[in-house]
Amino acid sequence: MKEDSVQKNMRLKKLVAEHLKELADEEGCSETQIVENALNIYYSKEIMPEHIVLGRMTQIENQLTAIDRKLETFAGVFYLTMPYIMGVLPPLPNNEIDKDGRKYNPALDKGNDIFTKIIRNYRNQMKTHKISFMQNVWADMQEKLDMTNINAASEGMFERATGN
Repeated sequence: MKEDSVQKNMRLKKLVAEHLKELADEEGCSETQIVENALNIYYSKEIMPEHIVLGRMTQIENQLTAIDRKLETFAGVFYLTMPYIMGVLPPLPNNEIDKDGRKYNPALDKGNDIFTKIIRNYRNQMKTHKISFMQNVWADMQEKLDMTNINAASEGMFERATGN
């Protein structure tokens, strides 16, 4: 080994030299072997150290878990609100004809106006409070749930709703 090796003197910062010595002691090899291993890893770009791969896999797993939670929340909100939406939707009304012979639908026009006002209200609240649409809907749902318990019609209902 000595015939194919070259002696090289380098200046290292004290902290780096201490880390190099500690690592060599932990691994039970020479400081030269630690430097050679580090250079081999540096030059073999295709091969990633195991801890980096595992760290990246853990990061991806955490991201997938967060996405899964968001999807579960969205599905929960969707399935919670869907019966109410379907319950209050009237059957589609027939079109009417105005005096100029144009077809129009007053119920759909009114519904579109109400929906547009709701969306504008949500947008204004989001701009004012700097929150997302889902945060706004969730806050409204929580407020509605709290008010249900507080505004119970009788004391018996209040006791059943709160458990007191």
